[in-house]
Amino acid sequence: MAQKSRKSSGRFWQRTFALSDSTLETKAARPKSQSALLALASGEITARNDKMHVKEIWRYPVKSMAGERLSGVQIDKLGVAGDRKVLVRGGNGHVVTSRTHHQLLGLKGTLGADGQPQISGHVWDSPEALALVRKAVGADAELFYCDGPERFDVLPLLVATDGAISYMGLDSRRLRPNIIVGGVEGLQEREWPGHRFRIGEAVIHAAQLRGR
Repeated sequence: MAQKSRKSSGRFWQRTFALSDSTLETKAARPKSQSALLALASGEITARNDKMHVKEIWRYPVKSMAGERLSGVQIDKLGVAGDRKVLVRGGNGHVVTSRTHHQLLGLKGTLGADGQPQISGHVWDSPEALALVRKAVGADAELFYCDGPERFDVLPLLVATDGAISYMGLDSRRLRPNIIVGGVEGLQEREWPGHRFRIGEAVIHAAQLRGR
């Protein structure tokens, strides 16, 4: 079910998946490509913008760290495969994020060839990775693995548009989006509440605005 959202500046659409049970693959595409993007699904938005395309795809294997830009990715009902599965926990037992500990953004989360999350080149559960995190957060920090929906702040997929990013003069990295949609005029995305759009076989539901 879509949630009602206020249209206020400084907010971007975060969208949940409405997918089949099978895992789907999404690839970044060039503008105006036949396979690119975005026929908005089910005729719910009748105007089609042939310039719209997947401009960037990002994955963040470790929550609140810098991520990795991808040319293609598998997605399912919990979003991008391998996204935000390792988290940092403070001594109080609460999840620590870059909103309060900016030094985490100086560390880079990636997936290794074996599919294991890494922190700046070290396997996430190694002493070296923990030492880097404790230097950024504090001596009582711990790392833990979580593959359930509770690892997300709100919803499992964050989508931003180039038009809104440009209009607001932001660095897109600040938003930490999984997908940046290109070819969108200004704040055109604000006309999308309650609608769905299609990327390949994946149908994405525009569910809720996020404040950033």
